[in-house]
Amino acid sequence: MIDQSLQAGDVRRHRALRALFTAGPPAAAFTAYGVLIDHLPDTWFTVDVLRYLLALLAAGCVWLGLAALRRLPAVAALTSGSTALAPDVPAQVERAPTGKANTVTGPPARVLVVGARRRLIETAREAPGHPGLFGWCQFLGESLPPSATGTSYGLRLVLAMDLHHPTLDRRMLVRTLLALQCGGGGWAARSQRGIGRPEVTAWALGAASRAGLDPVEQARLVGLLEEITERDTVGLERTTVVTTVVSTLAEIAPASPLLPHLADRLIASATHARDEVGWGERLVGEPPPSVAHTARAIVALRRAADVLPGHGDLDESVQAGLSWLVKGGSDLADSHERLRRPVGTELDTITIHHFTAAWVAKALMACGDPDPDLLRGAVEAVLRRQENGIWRWKEWRPIWMTYQGLSVMRDYAMRRPIWM
Repeated sequence: MIDQSLQAGDVRRHRALRALFTAGPPAAAFTAYGVLIDHLPDTWFTVDVLRYLLALLAAGCVWLGLAALRRLPAVAALTSGSTALAPDVPAQVERAPTGKANTVTGPPARVLVVGARRRLIETAREAPGHPGLFGWCQFLGESLPPSATGTSYGLRLVLAMDLHHPTLDRRMLVRTLLALQCGGGGWAARSQRGIGRPEVTAWALGAASRAGLDPVEQARLVGLLEEITERDTVGLERTTVVTTVVSTLAEIAPASPLLPHLADRLIASATHARDEVGWGERLVGEPPPSVAHTARAIVALRRAADVLPGHGDLDESVQAGLSWLVKGGSDLADSHERLRRPVGTELDTITIHHFTAAWVAKALMACGDPDPDLLRGAVEAVLRRQENGIWRWKEWRPIWMTYQGLSVMRDYAMRRPIWM
């Protein structure tokens, strides 16, 4: 639904506009030069060479001025086939005259795909020491080598939008991910001292499995994920780590004995209030629930319930969590947490940012859209954060945020009318 190719008429129009803005500046400059040479009064100049210098200077200004127009966002969008909203322009809610649920309007779906595809191709970089293997760093546009986190989300984007390009070859990207493993196996963020951690390993393994990872290698890596999760005493106390592993195991290894254990851990660690439950940053001490962590827990438990037998307790926890989320989910402010683990006398650290609006939208759609107004508000909040198909976190453009934004748009478009 999100991945729509340009129509033939659009392609011809964009090519014509691109040719116009390419040939126009020099043609206009030469015309201006000729007109000035022929029509400037002789009485203005004591030396004839000054006429030619003035005409040349004016022609150069015309050329540079028209060439600068090509860099304006509106013109660049026209010549590239993109007509996305300007930054920070809110998505509008279209009032349905028949009284039906409102629909979200915004840039055409193909615009988001065109912008994201172009950026992915431009920012793919060769992995050091691995000729022919390309990936991404965590932030689009940074001149850093590929990382496990960036490449895993880049691969997810390629799959989500069904993109095809030599630089975006799926098998090559899987090989890149495998090459970016830590020395002891598994994957880690750059700040995690080269030690495989469950949250990053789950992100990378899930992406590689979706792209067709060899089944024997997948089984080996699932076992490794189970092993590093079980011995990670710090991660087992964090909602983000446990929900990430639960979601990955439910997708690629539903028979894993660790899956029901972690799902039960989530259920037992929820903070209860009457008939509602919520989750905070930690799974110990009954912390106050947060919107982002509760939404992540709902998504993980819903996925686990889809594959585990006898999942009545999972369904009950999901429904109780939804009750809390529907009441508190209007607070869509982003949040972050810092996860530290001891390594000898030092610490390894990872900062995890929560795109709260995207997680709320995912949780509601995973459960059949129990609150259309809240879902619509979350989708609008997600859409407002994009610029030409790329999502922004303050001044940064993290690749994971673009994946979350586009996947929300895709899933929402498959459930109800959206923009055309």
